[in-house]
Amino acid sequence: MNSGSIDLRIRTVVSQMLHVPIDEISDESGPDSIANWDSIAHLSLVMALESEFDISFQAEDVTDMLSVGLIKMVLSDLGVVDVVEK
Repeated sequence: MNSGSIDLRIRTVVSQMLHVPIDEISDESGPDSIANWDSIAHLSLVMALESEFDISFQAEDVTDMLSVGLIKMVLSDLGVVDVVEK
Protein backbone atom coordinates (compact mmCIF):
# COMPACT_ATOMS: atom_id res chain seq x y z
CA MET A 1 0.00 0.00 0.00
CA ASN A 2 1.44 3.36 -0.92
CA SER A 3 1.49 6.50 1.17
CA GLY A 4 -1.06 8.24 -1.03
CA SER A 5 -3.71 5.67 -0.32
CA ILE A 6 -2.97 5.72 3.42
CA ASP A 7 -3.11 9.51 3.43
CA LEU A 8 -6.44 9.34 1.60
CA ARG A 9 -7.78 6.81 4.13
CA ILE A 10 -6.78 9.10 7.02
CA ARG A 11 -8.31 12.17 5.39
CA THR A 12 -11.47 10.22 4.54
CA VAL A 13 -11.91 9.14 8.18
CA VAL A 14 -11.29 12.69 9.40
CA SER A 15 -13.73 14.04 6.82
CA GLN A 16 -16.45 11.57 7.75
CA MET A 17 -16.05 11.82 11.51
CA LEU A 18 -15.70 15.60 11.70
CA HIS A 19 -18.07 16.49 8.83
CA VAL A 20 -15.47 18.49 6.90
CA PRO A 21 -14.98 18.37 3.12
CA ILE A 22 -11.99 16.16 2.38
CA ASP A 23 -10.37 18.83 0.20
CA GLU A 24 -10.23 21.16 3.23
CA ILE A 25 -8.12 18.71 5.26
CA SER A 26 -4.34 19.13 5.37
CA ASP A 27 -1.55 17.92 7.65
CA GLU A 28 -2.02 21.11 9.67
CA SER A 29 -5.73 20.48 10.26
CA GLY A 30 -6.59 20.02 13.93
CA PRO A 31 -8.85 21.27 16.72
CA ASP A 32 -7.75 24.86 16.12
CA SER A 33 -8.82 24.80 12.47
CA ILE A 34 -11.76 22.36 12.49
CA ALA A 35 -14.63 23.63 14.62
CA ASN A 36 -16.17 20.16 15.04
CA TRP A 37 -12.93 18.71 16.47
CA ASP A 38 -13.78 18.80 20.17
CA SER A 39 -12.93 16.25 22.87
CA ILE A 40 -15.87 13.96 22.10
CA ALA A 41 -15.23 14.11 18.36
CA HIS A 42 -11.55 13.40 19.04
CA LEU A 43 -12.41 10.15 20.82
CA SER A 44 -14.77 9.17 18.01
CA LEU A 45 -12.04 9.95 15.48
CA VAL A 46 -9.54 7.81 17.41
CA MET A 47 -11.96 4.87 17.47
CA ALA A 48 -12.65 5.25 13.74
CA LEU A 49 -8.92 5.30 12.97
CA GLU A 50 -8.39 2.20 15.11
CA SER A 51 -11.10 0.45 13.14
CA GLU A 52 -9.85 1.66 9.75
CA PHE A 53 -6.26 0.54 10.36
CA ASP A 54 -6.99 -2.44 12.67
CA ILE A 55 -4.75 -1.08 15.42
CA SER A 56 -5.04 0.06 19.04
CA PHE A 57 -3.67 3.35 20.27
CA GLN A 58 -2.11 3.86 23.69
CA ALA A 59 -3.40 6.74 25.83
CA GLU A 60 -0.23 8.71 25.07
CA ASP A 61 -0.87 8.31 21.33
CA VAL A 62 -4.41 9.62 21.71
CA THR A 63 -3.26 12.78 23.45
CA ASP A 64 -0.51 13.34 20.86
CA MET A 65 -2.82 13.18 17.82
CA LEU A 66 -3.78 16.85 17.65
CA SER A 67 -3.43 17.31 13.90
CA VAL A 68 -3.66 15.19 10.79
CA GLY A 69 0.14 15.35 10.48
CA LEU A 70 0.56 14.07 14.04
CA ILE A 71 -1.94 11.29 13.36
CA LYS A 72 0.27 10.23 10.44
CA MET A 73 3.35 10.22 12.67
CA VAL A 74 1.64 8.09 15.34
CA LEU A 75 0.41 5.65 12.69
CA SER A 76 3.92 5.44 11.26
CA ASP A 77 5.32 4.73 14.73
CA LEU A 78 2.77 1.90 15.06
CA GLY A 79 3.92 0.30 11.83
CA VAL A 80 1.41 1.71 9.38
CA VAL A 81 4.17 2.29 6.87
CA ASP A 82 4.90 5.14 4.52
CA VAL A 83 2.44 7.65 5.94
CA VAL A 84 5.09 10.25 6.73
CA GLU A 85 6.77 11.66 3.65
CA LYS A 86 10.55 11.45 3.79
